[in-house]
Amino acid sequence: RLVDLVVDERKPLVRRAFEDVARSGEIQTYEYVTPSRREWEGRMAPLSDGGAILMVREVTTARRTQRELLAKEARLEEAETVGGFGSWQSDLDGNIHWSRGARVLLGIPDDLPDPDLRAYNERVHPDDLERVEAARQPVFRGGGYEVEYRLRTWDERDIVILGRGRAELAPDRPAMVIHGTLRDVTREREQAEDLRRASFVAVEASRLKGEFLANTSHEIRTPMHHILGMVHLLESTRLDSRQKRYASTIRTSAEGLLGIINDILDLSKVEAGRLEVDLRDVDLVAEVRERMAPFRAEADRKGVALVVDLPPAPLSVRTDPMRYGQIATNLVSNALKFTAKGTVTLRMTAEAPVDDRVRVRLEVSDTGIGIPPERLAKIFDPFVQADGGTTRHFGGSGLGLAIVRRLAHLLGGEIEVESVVGGGSTFGLTLAMALGRDVRPAVAPAPP
Repeated sequence: RLVDLVVDERKPLVRRAFEDVARSGEIQTYEYVTPSRREWEGRMAPLSDGGAILMVREVTTARRTQRELLAKEARLEEAETVGGFGSWQSDLDGNIHWSRGARVLLGIPDDLPDPDLRAYNERVHPDDLERVEAARQPVFRGGGYEVEYRLRTWDERDIVILGRGRAELAPDRPAMVIHGTLRDVTREREQAEDLRRASFVAVEASRLKGEFLANTSHEIRTPMHHILGMVHLLESTRLDSRQKRYASTIRTSAEGLLGIINDILDLSKVEAGRLEVDLRDVDLVAEVRERMAPFRAEADRKGVALVVDLPPAPLSVRTDPMRYGQIATNLVSNALKFTAKGTVTLRMTAEAPVDDRVRVRLEVSDTGIGIPPERLAKIFDPFVQADGGTTRHFGGSGLGLAIVRRLAHLLGGEIEVESVVGGGSTFGLTLAMALGRDVRPAVAPAPP
C-alpha cells in the first residue's frame, strides 16, 4: 500500500490526499511543515488502474526566498509611498511594469492594466514631450538619462516629474530591459519659484531704494551743508560762552549727521550700481599722505599716536584715487574711533613690478578694543558693529566697513582682518595695479 511507504508523521496527510484523488479523479496538491521547520510540497495524480502516483519535494529554501522577496517588495513599496517616488521596468517594445508607488504617483486606477509607453507619453505635456524623448535616447546605446517634465496624471492632476532611466545590456545585443524611477518634484519646484520671486522682489526693492537715495543725494546733502555754513557764520560773530557752546554742539551734531548721510548715500550708490571706478594715473603716496592730514588733529585730541608709514619715493599707479583714498580714510577713522590710547598705524608697501603691474599692500592697525572672533564675519555687514554697546559708546552708523568692502571689490580686491579682543585689529588690502606713466613705483626694501 502507498500509505505504508510513508513515514508515520505524513501518513494522515497522504491518506487524505489519496482519498481526495480517488473520489474526484483529479490531481491533488498538499503542503506541510515538519516539527524541524522543513517545508514540503506533494502532488498526487490518479492512475487509470485505480491507483495513484505521489511526488514529494522539499521546498524549504524556495519558500524562504519567496518570503524574503515579498518582504523586500513590501519595504520598497512603503519607501516609494513615503518618498513620493515610484519605479518601473520596460522592454524595447514599450511594455512597462509600474511599481505600486509609481501607480499611486501617477494616479493609475487599480482596475487599469499597466499603461504602455504610448499611453504614458500621451500624458506628458505636449511642450515637453520632444525634449523627454530626446533625453531617453541614450538608453538605447546602453546609457542613462535624467529629465524633468510636466505631466497630467490619470486622476487629472498636473505635476512635475523628475524621471531617470538606465539600460540593462547583454554583452553582444542591444538594450533588452530599461529600469527607471519617477519622482514628484512639484512642491519643490513651486517652492523654488516662490523663492525666486521673493528674491527678485527683494533685489528690486533694494535697487529702487538705492536708486532713490542715489538720485536724491544732492537734495539730502544740501540742507546739511547749509546748516553747517550758517553755524560757521554764527561762530564768527560775537557770542558769549554759553552761545558758543550751543553753536559748537550744533556744528558737531550736524557734522556727525552729515557723515552718516554720506555713508548711507555711498552704500546706496554701490548697491544700486551707480558707483563707477574712475581710473587715472596718480601718485598713491601723495594721495594717501594728503588724506591722512586731517586725522592728526583728532589723534592729538584723543592722545593717540598716528603713524603714517609710506614709501619714501612717489608711487605712480593707475587706480581710482577717490575710492582708494576713501578706503584709507574709512579704515583710519574706524581705528581712531575704537582706540582710546596707544597707536594707529597706516602702512603702505609695494612689491617689485611684474609685467607693468605692481601689487600694493595697505594695512591699518590699531591698539584699540579689538573684535570678538564670533563677530569678525559680521563687521562688514551694513549697520553692524563689534557688539551691541559699541554704537552707544563710540557712535557711528556701522556703515564704514561695509563701504570699505564694497569699494575694495570695485577695485578688484578683498579686505582682510585680524583682531584680538583688547589687543587691537589689523585691516589689510592688497591690490594689483597697472603702473602709471609718470613715475616708477617705490618698492619696499627686502627684509634682511
